[in-house]
Amino acid sequence: RGFVHCDVKSANVLITHDGCWLLSDFGSCARAGEPLTSTTEMFHVSVRFGCRDDAGCPVVVPATPALDWQLLFCLLLVEAFKSDWKERLMPPGWGRVSERAMRGAYDELLLRADATEETRQLARQLNARAYNF
Repeated sequence: RGFVHCDVKSANVLITHDGCWLLSDFGSCARAGEPLTSTTEMFHVSVRFGCRDDAGCPVVVPATPALDWQLLFCLLLVEAFKSDWKERLMPPGWGRVSERAMRGAYDELLLRADATEETRQLARQLNARAYNF
């Protein structure tokens, strides 16, 4: 519909008794292509507010659907490694997830004996839309 949610995280994903996923809290929502003004930066490996280009001008990050897919992919990894996700996905002192750590967690998730084929397939689909590791 031409909008990017910009804040996909566990607290904003509701699941019904029938297993349907509902997205809530559209406070950070933006039209696709418009400048991104609000997001949960901690879960993005590619979004950094306050950056400047070589000429010193602020870098404008456009809101794109890929940002929502990145957040949903990260959400899946956080849920899959619920007990130690911060240690797995966030290098000490970074305050945000790292792409390298997410790649490792993704590979590990695909090999986990307790992961269902449905979970592996979802991980592959989200990865393809978000990063394509």
